[in-house]
Amino acid sequence: MGQRHSRRIHHRHLPRPHQHRHRRRHWPLEHLSPPQPAGGPYTLTVRSSNTITYDDILLGDLWFASGQSNMEIPLSGFNPSTQIQNADKEIAAANYPSIRLLRIEKDSADYPAEDVKATTGWSLCTPESAKTFSAVAYFFGRDLQKALSDKQQHVPIGLIDSTWGGTLAEAWTSLDTLGSNASLMPVFAARAEKMNHETTEIRQDSLDKTNREQGKPVAIRWHPDPDSWRPAGLYNAMVAPFTPLPIKGVIWYQGEANSVLNTVDLYDKLFPALIQDWRQHWAQGNFPFLYVQISAYASTPQENWGQLREAQRKTLSSSTPAWPSPSTSATSTTSTPPTSRP
Repeated sequence: MGQRHSRRIHHRHLPRPHQHRHRRRHWPLEHLSPPQPAGGPYTLTVRSSNTITYDDILLGDLWFASGQSNMEIPLSGFNPSTQIQNADKEIAAANYPSIRLLRIEKDSADYPAEDVKATTGWSLCTPESAKTFSAVAYFFGRDLQKALSDKQQHVPIGLIDSTWGGTLAEAWTSLDTLGSNASLMPVFAARAEKMNHETTEIRQDSLDKTNREQGKPVAIRWHPDPDSWRPAGLYNAMVAPFTPLPIKGVIWYQGEANSVLNTVDLYDKLFPALIQDWRQHWAQGNFPFLYVQISAYASTPQENWGQLREAQRKTLSSSTPAWPSPSTSATSTTSTPPTSRP
């Protein structure tokens, strides 16, 4: 594998005691001198008035995994009814010291954040760290590293799991893009309609809780966290902090939440806009954006999954090239991805 150069990377650290406590200082690492090949582990020493040493550093490819529950479902599954096939065996075998994992906590914000809420920080890929990590992202990283190794390219892989189940594409898109494209204005009308019904939803949630505690039957309802549907909210909190980092590409699995009839017509504009939005903010050209079409699920009369799948297909012929992977192995009665690997 050829030598890997870094573009501008911002290092963040807490201010010294005499500095204003709410200010963060940044310094850029422009180049590695001399350039180092992919691999490691390396040691980075920073010297100034004091010396800081970072050990066990790998140089390789960083992939950003995002989307809703399809991407979020961990290797250990959500619950007994949503399990990954052979999960125990897969988890036990998840020892890959040259794969590093970072899982981000769910968060929403009104403006682009500088840092994220991370559950544990970066960790080696072990059975303990992999079992709570995105199954799709884990299998992608593992198989990618193996494919590179088969070509005598020994490249460490970094994976960022930035996901939130049941979320809309517009929540993952910046206000820069949403606010500058007139064709995306219905996003804000849909948000207003959603929030107008929020009081009723909260009242019903409280009633359901009381009935459940009293042993009374409760209809199955899904009430998403309104913060998770806020336009640009997830972009601000869970994407923007990573845009200074040099990534190899994005893997994306989302769409079901946008299939409702009052918003599905917008997806053929919204999805390409999201892809272009991320490429503009990362400023690394047309990096690979790999996505999975949602399954051929027999959706409710209030949804149109077929139309959304078509919008995903049409994204290929737009001015924003991306690469799809159709979930053809899903059934017509299953909304979650297949429990077995393709």
